[in-house]
Amino acid sequence: MGLALWLLWEDVDEGLRLLLARMLEYDADSWCDGPDLAQLYDGTQAVANAWSSSGRALAYCLLKRHPSREVWGQRGMAIA
Repeated sequence: MGLALWLLWEDVDEGLRLLLARMLEYDADSWCDGPDLAQLYDGTQAVANAWSSSGRALAYCLLKRHPSREVWGQRGMAIA
C-alpha cells in the first residue's frame, strides 16, 4: 500500500490525501513508540524491522512538514 500511495500521491484528491497522510502518520508514530525489535539470536525480527523502517522512510519522504519527520527519519535509518 505504501508504494502505491507514493506513486499516486500527486494524483489523489486533497481529501483522500489527508486521510492517507493520517494513516501514514499513525503507523510511523506507532513504530517509534518502543525499541526496535532487532536481535541476533532466537529470531532476528528482520521482516518486522524491514516493514517498520520502510514505513518510517515513506512517512519521512511524503510528509515533509510534519513535526515528527526528523524522528521518523532517524529511527528508520537506525535499523535500515
